[in-house]
Amino acid sequence: MSIIGGRVSGDVQSQVSMGLIPGWRSFNKFAQSSVVSTSYVDVWPNASTLSYLSAAEKMNIVSTDATDDLGNTGAETLTIYGLDDNYDEIQEDITLNGLSNVLTTNSYLRVYRMIVTSAGTNGSNAGTITATAQTAATVQAYIGVGINQTLQSQYTVPNGYYLLINDFEITVQKGDQAGVRGMIRPFGEVFQVKRVYNVYQSTARFSFTPSLIVSPKSDITVRAVKISASALVDISVAYDGYLVESSLVSL
Repeated sequence: MSIIGGRVSGDVQSQVSMGLIPGWRSFNKFAQSSVVSTSYVDVWPNASTLSYLSAAEKMNIVSTDATDDLGNTGAETLTIYGLDDNYDEIQEDITLNGLSNVLTTNSYLRVYRMIVTSAGTNGSNAGTITATAQTAATVQAYIGVGINQTLQSQYTVPNGYYLLINDFEITVQKGDQAGVRGMIRPFGEVFQVKRVYNVYQSTARFSFTPSLIVSPKSDITVRAVKISASALVDISVAYDGYLVESSLVSL
Protein backbone atom coordinates (compact mmCIF):
# COMPACT_ATOMS: atom_id res chain seq x y z
CA MET A 1 0.00 0.00 0.00
CA SER A 2 1.19 3.53 -0.75
CA ILE A 3 -0.25 7.00 -0.19
CA ILE A 4 -0.16 9.32 -3.17
CA GLY A 5 -1.48 12.87 -3.02
CA GLY A 6 -3.36 12.21 0.22
CA ARG A 7 -5.12 9.11 -1.13
CA VAL A 8 -4.38 5.43 -0.60
CA SER A 9 -3.25 3.24 -3.46
CA GLY A 10 -4.16 -0.27 -2.38
CA ASP A 11 -6.97 -2.31 -0.86
CA VAL A 12 -10.33 -0.89 0.16
CA GLN A 13 -9.90 -2.09 3.76
CA SER A 14 -6.88 0.15 4.26
CA GLN A 15 -8.59 3.14 2.67
CA VAL A 16 -11.64 2.79 4.91
CA SER A 17 -9.56 2.21 8.06
CA MET A 18 -7.64 5.42 7.39
CA GLY A 19 -10.83 7.42 6.83
CA LEU A 20 -10.11 8.09 3.17
CA ILE A 21 -13.49 6.94 1.82
CA PRO A 22 -16.23 9.35 3.00
CA GLY A 23 -19.31 7.67 4.42
CA TRP A 24 -17.61 4.32 5.06
CA ARG A 25 -16.51 2.93 8.46
CA SER A 26 -14.72 -0.28 9.34
CA PHE A 27 -16.75 -2.70 11.46
CA ASN A 28 -15.73 -5.62 13.65
CA LYS A 29 -17.81 -7.56 16.18
CA PHE A 30 -16.41 -10.35 18.31
CA ALA A 31 -17.92 -12.47 21.07
CA GLN A 32 -17.19 -15.39 23.37
CA SER A 33 -19.14 -17.74 25.60
CA SER A 34 -18.01 -20.66 27.74
CA VAL A 35 -21.54 -21.62 28.79
CA VAL A 36 -23.14 -22.98 25.61
CA SER A 37 -25.39 -25.96 26.48
CA THR A 38 -28.14 -28.02 24.84
CA SER A 39 -30.44 -25.12 23.90
CA TYR A 40 -29.64 -22.33 21.46
CA VAL A 41 -28.50 -19.14 23.22
CA ASP A 42 -26.83 -15.93 22.05
CA VAL A 43 -23.06 -16.04 22.02
CA TRP A 44 -22.13 -13.81 24.96
CA PRO A 45 -21.02 -14.61 28.52
CA ASN A 46 -24.51 -14.29 30.04
CA ALA A 47 -25.75 -17.83 29.17
CA SER A 48 -29.07 -16.62 27.79
CA THR A 49 -30.82 -15.02 24.85
CA LEU A 50 -30.96 -11.23 25.00
CA SER A 51 -34.34 -9.69 25.85
CA TYR A 52 -34.61 -6.78 23.41
CA LEU A 53 -36.17 -3.56 24.62
CA SER A 54 -39.22 -2.05 22.89
CA ALA A 55 -38.47 1.45 24.19
CA ALA A 56 -35.30 3.19 25.30
CA GLU A 57 -34.47 3.00 29.01
CA LYS A 58 -31.76 4.23 31.32
CA MET A 59 -29.28 1.56 32.39
CA ASN A 60 -28.08 0.59 35.86
CA ILE A 61 -24.35 -0.10 35.70
CA VAL A 62 -22.98 -2.19 38.57
CA SER A 63 -20.19 -4.61 39.46
CA THR A 64 -20.21 -7.74 41.58
CA ASP A 65 -16.98 -6.57 43.26
CA ALA A 66 -16.60 -3.54 45.56
CA THR A 67 -13.11 -2.78 44.23
CA ASP A 68 -14.53 -1.76 40.84
CA ASP A 69 -14.76 1.78 42.14
CA LEU A 70 -13.02 5.11 41.55
CA GLY A 71 -9.76 5.21 43.52
CA ASN A 72 -9.79 1.48 44.22
CA THR A 73 -7.85 -1.41 42.64
CA GLY A 74 -10.38 -2.58 40.03
CA ALA A 75 -12.15 -0.89 37.13
CA GLU A 76 -12.86 2.81 37.69
CA THR A 77 -14.55 4.12 34.55
CA LEU A 78 -16.15 2.73 31.42
CA THR A 79 -17.78 3.91 28.21
CA ILE A 80 -21.16 2.54 27.17
CA TYR A 81 -22.16 2.52 23.48
CA GLY A 82 -25.65 2.04 22.09
CA LEU A 83 -28.64 3.41 20.22
CA ASP A 84 -31.44 5.72 21.28
CA ASP A 85 -35.16 5.45 20.48
CA ASN A 86 -34.47 6.64 16.93
CA TYR A 87 -31.70 4.06 16.48
CA ASP A 88 -29.14 6.87 16.42
CA GLU A 89 -25.75 6.15 17.98
CA ILE A 90 -25.14 7.45 21.51
CA GLN A 91 -22.49 6.89 24.16
CA GLU A 92 -21.45 8.15 27.58
CA ASP A 93 -18.76 7.74 30.21
CA ILE A 94 -19.60 6.13 33.55
CA THR A 95 -17.73 6.31 36.86
CA LEU A 96 -18.22 3.00 38.64
CA ASN A 97 -19.33 2.73 42.26
CA GLY A 98 -18.53 -0.87 43.12
CA LEU A 99 -21.60 -2.78 44.32
CA SER A 100 -23.89 0.25 43.95
CA ASN A 101 -25.87 0.99 40.79
CA VAL A 102 -24.85 3.95 38.65
CA LEU A 103 -27.72 5.18 36.46
CA THR A 104 -26.91 6.34 32.95
CA THR A 105 -27.85 9.82 31.79
CA ASN A 106 -28.89 8.57 28.33
CA SER A 107 -31.73 6.20 27.61
CA TYR A 108 -30.78 3.22 25.42
CA LEU A 109 -32.91 1.12 23.10
CA ARG A 110 -29.86 -1.03 22.42
CA VAL A 111 -26.48 -1.41 24.14
CA TYR A 112 -23.92 -3.04 21.88
CA ARG A 113 -20.65 -2.45 23.72
CA MET A 114 -19.10 -1.38 27.02
CA ILE A 115 -15.37 -0.80 27.47
CA VAL A 116 -13.45 -0.23 30.70
CA THR A 117 -11.40 2.92 30.14
CA SER A 118 -9.48 3.23 33.42
CA ALA A 119 -8.63 0.94 36.32
CA GLY A 120 -6.61 0.82 39.53
CA THR A 121 -3.53 -1.27 40.20
CA ASN A 122 -5.19 -4.50 39.00
CA GLY A 123 -5.54 -3.02 35.52
CA SER A 124 -8.94 -4.63 34.94
CA ASN A 125 -12.41 -5.18 36.36
CA ALA A 126 -12.41 -7.39 39.46
CA GLY A 127 -16.08 -8.34 39.19
CA THR A 128 -18.70 -8.93 36.54
CA ILE A 129 -20.05 -5.60 35.28
CA THR A 130 -23.57 -5.46 33.87
CA ALA A 131 -25.86 -2.90 32.28
CA THR A 132 -29.46 -3.64 33.31
CA ALA A 133 -32.50 -1.83 31.95
CA GLN A 134 -34.01 0.26 34.74
CA THR A 135 -37.65 -0.72 34.10
CA ALA A 136 -37.48 -4.03 32.21
CA ALA A 137 -34.80 -5.28 34.65
CA THR A 138 -33.09 -7.29 31.90
CA VAL A 139 -29.34 -7.44 31.34
CA GLN A 140 -28.41 -5.61 28.13
CA ALA A 141 -24.61 -5.79 28.34
CA TYR A 142 -22.12 -7.89 30.30
CA ILE A 143 -18.38 -7.65 30.99
CA GLY A 144 -16.78 -10.78 32.41
CA VAL A 145 -14.18 -10.66 35.18
CA GLY A 146 -10.85 -9.27 33.98
CA ILE A 147 -11.99 -8.81 30.36
CA ASN A 148 -12.39 -4.98 30.31
CA GLN A 149 -15.03 -5.05 27.59
CA THR A 150 -18.16 -6.82 26.44
CA LEU A 151 -17.84 -9.95 24.31
CA GLN A 152 -21.31 -10.16 22.82
CA SER A 153 -22.46 -11.12 19.34
CA GLN A 154 -25.60 -8.96 19.39
CA TYR A 155 -25.53 -5.80 17.28
CA THR A 156 -28.11 -3.46 15.79
CA VAL A 157 -27.38 -1.48 12.64
CA PRO A 158 -27.71 2.26 13.38
CA ASN A 159 -30.21 4.54 11.70
CA GLY A 160 -28.78 5.93 8.46
CA TYR A 161 -26.39 3.03 7.78
CA TYR A 162 -26.21 -0.27 5.98
CA LEU A 163 -23.88 -2.98 7.27
CA LEU A 164 -21.89 -5.01 4.75
CA ILE A 165 -20.67 -8.24 6.38
CA ASN A 166 -17.68 -9.71 4.55
CA ASP A 167 -16.24 -12.35 6.87
CA PHE A 168 -17.38 -14.64 9.67
CA GLU A 169 -15.19 -16.71 12.02
CA ILE A 170 -16.07 -19.42 14.56
CA THR A 171 -13.75 -21.16 17.03
CA VAL A 172 -14.80 -24.19 19.09
CA GLN A 173 -12.45 -25.60 21.74
CA LYS A 174 -10.77 -29.01 21.43
CA GLY A 175 -13.10 -31.96 21.90
CA ASP A 176 -16.27 -29.91 21.46
CA GLN A 177 -18.77 -29.55 18.64
CA ALA A 178 -21.30 -26.75 18.24
CA GLY A 179 -24.12 -25.77 15.95
CA VAL A 180 -24.06 -22.08 15.07
CA ARG A 181 -26.73 -19.85 13.54
CA GLY A 182 -26.14 -16.38 12.15
CA MET A 183 -29.45 -14.55 12.57
CA ILE A 184 -30.85 -11.21 11.39
CA ARG A 185 -34.10 -9.47 12.29
CA PRO A 186 -34.90 -6.81 9.66
CA PHE A 187 -36.66 -3.80 11.14
CA GLY A 188 -40.30 -4.62 11.89
CA GLU A 189 -39.90 -8.33 11.17
CA VAL A 190 -38.73 -11.44 13.10
CA PHE A 191 -35.36 -13.15 13.47
CA GLN A 192 -34.41 -15.14 10.39
CA VAL A 193 -31.59 -17.69 10.12
CA LYS A 194 -29.17 -16.48 7.45
CA ARG A 195 -26.31 -18.94 7.92
CA VAL A 196 -26.00 -22.35 9.62
CA TYR A 197 -22.68 -23.92 10.60
CA ASN A 198 -21.52 -27.07 12.39
CA VAL A 199 -18.01 -26.72 13.82
CA TYR A 200 -15.93 -29.38 15.57
CA GLN A 201 -12.84 -28.45 17.67
CA SER A 202 -11.45 -26.00 15.13
CA THR A 203 -11.50 -22.48 13.77
CA ALA A 204 -13.65 -22.03 10.68
CA ARG A 205 -13.57 -18.91 8.53
CA PHE A 206 -16.14 -17.94 5.93
CA SER A 207 -16.18 -15.12 3.39
CA PHE A 208 -19.29 -13.64 1.80
CA THR A 209 -19.06 -12.77 -1.91
CA PRO A 210 -20.93 -10.58 -2.45
CA SER A 211 -21.18 -9.09 1.01
CA LEU A 212 -24.16 -9.95 3.22
CA ILE A 213 -26.09 -6.65 3.27
CA VAL A 214 -27.98 -5.76 6.46
CA SER A 215 -30.44 -2.87 6.37
CA PRO A 216 -30.73 0.00 8.89
CA LYS A 217 -32.27 -0.77 12.31
CA SER A 218 -31.84 -4.54 11.84
CA ASP A 219 -30.87 -6.68 14.83
CA ILE A 220 -28.07 -9.23 14.42
CA THR A 221 -27.09 -12.08 16.70
CA VAL A 222 -25.17 -15.34 16.63
CA ARG A 223 -26.70 -18.29 18.52
CA ALA A 224 -25.04 -21.58 19.39
CA VAL A 225 -25.94 -24.98 20.82
CA LYS A 226 -23.86 -27.84 22.15
CA ILE A 227 -23.77 -30.87 19.84
CA SER A 228 -21.15 -32.87 21.72
CA ALA A 229 -18.96 -32.11 24.72
CA SER A 230 -18.20 -33.44 28.16
CA ALA A 231 -19.72 -30.31 29.71
CA LEU A 232 -20.43 -26.81 28.41
CA VAL A 233 -19.04 -25.72 25.06
CA ASP A 234 -16.60 -22.81 24.80
CA ILE A 235 -17.08 -20.87 21.57
CA SER A 236 -15.95 -17.57 20.10
CA VAL A 237 -17.29 -15.84 17.00
CA ALA A 238 -16.43 -12.73 15.01
CA TYR A 239 -17.84 -10.96 11.99
CA ASP A 240 -16.60 -7.87 10.19
CA GLY A 241 -17.13 -5.59 7.24
CA TYR A 242 -18.22 -1.99 6.72
CA LEU A 243 -20.88 0.46 7.84
CA VAL A 244 -21.93 2.56 4.86
CA GLU A 245 -24.09 5.68 5.00
CA SER A 246 -27.54 5.04 3.53
CA SER A 247 -27.22 8.00 1.15
CA LEU A 248 -24.45 6.12 -0.67
CA VAL A 249 -26.42 2.89 -1.11
CA SER A 250 -28.69 2.14 -4.05
CA LEU A 251 -30.48 -1.22 -3.87
